[in-house]
This record gives sequence, structure tokens and C-alpha cells, in this order.
Amino acid sequence: MKLKQIKDYEDYKHQQIIVSKYIPGGRSIETASDRFFDIADDLIEEAELIKDSYILDIGCRRGKGVKYFLDKGYKNTYGIDIGDEMVKIYGDANFKAVDMHESLGFDFKWDFVSIIHTLEHAYDIHKVLKLIYDNLNDDGILYIVIPQGEIENHAHFFAADNIEDFTNEAGFETIDKIITRNGSEFNYFLKKRESCTIAL
Repeated sequence: MKLKQIKDYEDYKHQQIIVSKYIPGGRSIETASDRFFDIADDLIEEAELIKDSYILDIGCRRGKGVKYFLDKGYKNTYGIDIGDEMVKIYGDANFKAVDMHESLGFDFKWDFVSIIHTLEHAYDIHKVLKLIYDNLNDDGILYIVIPQGEIENHAHFFAADNIEDFTNEAGFETIDKIITRNGSEFNYFLKKRESCTIAL
């Protein structure tokens, strides 16, 4: 997929919607959903999730991962994406089409926020991380998955190597880091750093 050079923020949003709907060779990209399925049990254990936990998946694409958790009894599970495919499929009770720079879509404090193969698409990572920080419970967990590799097609703005610089600055500390898929994918579990003043 070839994307043109981004001109401004409105152009960025337009192109990210294209990325959200991108279907190469007839195969739907469901990265976030697939990762949810792959590691669902590990996520539940690592984040100590209970059925009443408030869970948010940022960049949920078509919403399959969120639906999986809902079907398992986690009724306070929600998803947002810049595209609206999940709303078309499931309705808007647990899904919102919003830009992660502007809103997290719902007026909840979250126990667990996942942002899988999505944060590298952020136009302003500082703004996104501040939104997450402000809306995460004090003992909540932020789970980030970042692919390793170079910036490509103007859809990715940074690579995995840089993520801890951003999260540390935003007031998070890493509690676990797992490298998977033959070193091509970085998984981070983070929590709010105690007595932190956010420098944003």
C-alpha cells in the first residue's frame, strides 16, 4: 500500500482511515484482534482482570478482539478506532469511531488499556499517552504492542526502540517487556509511576 506524503492533520486522519480499512490480497488485517486471541489468557492473568474490569482496546479495527472479551463475560469491554467498521458490524454500545488524539470515546476510568499495533500510527504520541494516563485508574495496566522495523509508507511514525522514552516521559513505568515473533514485536506492560509529574 502506497500512501502519499502527509500534508496536515486532516490529511493524516484521512489516510489513517484508509489504513484502518486496508485489505491486501483479499485478507483482512486484524492485527489487534488476532493478538487479542493469541494472548487473551496471558493478558487476563498479567493484568489481574476480573469480570467487572473496565477494558479498552484502542485501534480495535473491526472489533473482533473486544467481542471475544465480551463473549467471555467481560461486559465492560470497549473499543475505539479511527475507522467505523466495528460500529457498522456490532453497533455503538461498546464501540466508538474516534480519533485517539481527541478522545478515548467513553467516560470511564480504565483498569486495562491495550493499544496493539496502533500507537506507532500516532501523529502526536504525547497527546495520546496523556489521554491514556489521565483516564487510567491508579492501579490500571497499559498494554502496548509495537512492531519492530523502520517507518514505512508514512503510516508509522516511530519504531519499537523509541517507545520507552515516550512512556517514561508520560509518567509510566515498565513492569514487563516481552519480545515475540522472532524479535519483530515488542510487548510492554506498564503502570503509572508513583508521584509522577507529567512533563507534557
